[in-house]
Amino acid sequence: MNGPLAASAIASAWPGLFVLFGLAFGWAWSIEKKRHYLLLLTAACLLFATAALMQIMLLPVDIGANTIRTGLLYTLAVLAAAEAILRRSGRGMGWKAALAVVAVITALLWYFYYIRPNLLVRIYVQAFGYGLILAAAAWRIRALRHGRLVDRVLFWVVAVVAIHFFPRTWLTFGTDATASIEAFGASLFWNMMQLLIAAAGTALAFALLAAALTDVMDDLQARARCRSVDWRSQSSKA
Repeated sequence: MNGPLAASAIASAWPGLFVLFGLAFGWAWSIEKKRHYLLLLTAACLLFATAALMQIMLLPVDIGANTIRTGLLYTLAVLAAAEAILRRSGRGMGWKAALAVVAVITALLWYFYYIRPNLLVRIYVQAFGYGLILAAAAWRIRALRHGRLVDRVLFWVVAVVAIHFFPRTWLTFGTDATASIEAFGASLFWNMMQLLIAAAGTALAFALLAAALTDVMDDLQARARCRSVDWRSQSSKA
């Protein structure tokens, strides 16, 4: 299988993979419902999977509508993931900031499709936007780099995934901005970029899943210790 076909095949597996991640986060929340950030991670995975499926299957078939709708879903997915990362550390982005980010990115995608069509600028908007969102989240949880192993891994994965958006976007400067969407989408460059995004997204999802399962296990162990102490206390009184 050649490069573009291999990358396309892997990209096509995105929706199913992230649905599985979403189900895993949902299962973890069902065990420990006080961890509300797990619901945000579930939503992030399902939003990402839906956007990827719409993009792959070209739903809707109108390119403009597809661009705006998938862009909106990807933006919501990244914001949900960033908010979950922050909430796990007792922080938050705030709905006003999130709404402003959604409005700006969606407006820019609309403008550079319908008013001044430019495929590469739309790529820059999304890549830089998502990179900045995750970089801001990494900065606010930077204390985790001194924490437990799972926390250190999570911090560095978030930071690396955030940083990877910038050189990846810089590499597009050598591409042909006048190429058709179909030609650009079939290019080796674009397919390799999709493969890179798949790898980065998967790494981030695995790091978050490991952190979430560690949190759930810690809660279950703490609960078990409390029950043990209560049982001993009641036994001594008896």
